[in-house]
Amino acid sequence: MSVDSIPSLIVQAKLHRPRGVSGLVPLARAQQSLAHDIDRPFTLISAPAGFGKTTLLSEWLRVTPRPSTWITLDEHDSDPVTFLTYLIAAVRAIFPNACPETRALLQIPTLPPLPAVYATLNNEIDSLAECSELPPGQRFILALDDYHRIGDPNVHQMINELLLHPPRALHLAISTRYDPPLALHSLRARGELVEIRSNTLRFTSAEVSTFLQKALHVPIDDATVTQVEKITEGWAAGLRFAALALNAEEGANPRFVTEALEHRFVMDYLTQEVLTRLPAAMQKFLTQTAILDQLNGALCDAVICEEPELEDSQQILEWLESEGIFTIALDDQGEWYRYHSLFQRLLREQLVRRYNAALIANLHRRASAWYAA
Repeated sequence: MSVDSIPSLIVQAKLHRPRGVSGLVPLARAQQSLAHDIDRPFTLISAPAGFGKTTLLSEWLRVTPRPSTWITLDEHDSDPVTFLTYLIAAVRAIFPNACPETRALLQIPTLPPLPAVYATLNNEIDSLAECSELPPGQRFILALDDYHRIGDPNVHQMINELLLHPPRALHLAISTRYDPPLALHSLRARGELVEIRSNTLRFTSAEVSTFLQKALHVPIDDATVTQVEKITEGWAAGLRFAALALNAEEGANPRFVTEALEHRFVMDYLTQEVLTRLPAAMQKFLTQTAILDQLNGALCDAVICEEPELEDSQQILEWLESEGIFTIALDDQGEWYRYHSLFQRLLREQLVRRYNAALIANLHRRASAWYAA
């Protein structure tokens, strides 16, 4: 497929920065970090579903004086030609004549070796530093939203080339639900990586109170605010769900908050956006270990000992935490973990739905035996 045939096939909406939703993330705190480190070549915003990554990225681009452009990614963009086509279209939204050689390479019936295409792209983006549209010494921002939808190693290689040999003109900003297979360790060592993670996006006690006071059309007392914070653990989507429920209920109280956040729309969101996107074996691990309030590798191994495909629980826990699957490390050594409280509620609900009472009783029995040993 050549680029000349693509403009009519481009979904233009994917190149439009979405409108942010005010108050859904701790914008001031996160944006301060982004603005301070803008001269580094790469920003990574990595957090689970519903933490406000897109909102933060969109609002940052709205307020920054730097030229910026946007791509909302989906699974179709894993194709290198499709990805390059959107990337060139996004860059041309700022620099109308950008990347002519890369564009020409994509028109050739037989695509040249991808490393040659990537090198050409890198050089052409670097040359934009001399363009009149870009103030001297500044970088433009290319935002790639929902990068977790990219699965092709060739696209990751393309991005790695831009990160390991950063063009003078480019600041790349990626939002993703889990860390992509990019050279993050090298970038950290070189001081070229800005990282925004769930601990930054998580609302503090004061921010929860401020958000609810602004979002609600009914009075709210301190006890209800405390209960919302306790259950959501500062999760932006959970706070939004809580506000919607509280607005529909006059005279809300802490007990109502608990019931509202266990409502079907919260559980459906976590099911559709998190649980069902995982492999079947991982879903089995999560549901069967949800009986535990705190988890470590040895304990989980003991509980799910009859599941041969889940034989290294420590590795699974580390993966869940690193991928942002609502799994929280409780110590610096990465030995003990727990699940986010709302996610654990979902998993326990799924456990009862998927397994019989005898199996669940065996899980509890094995956990008790491990603690007694």
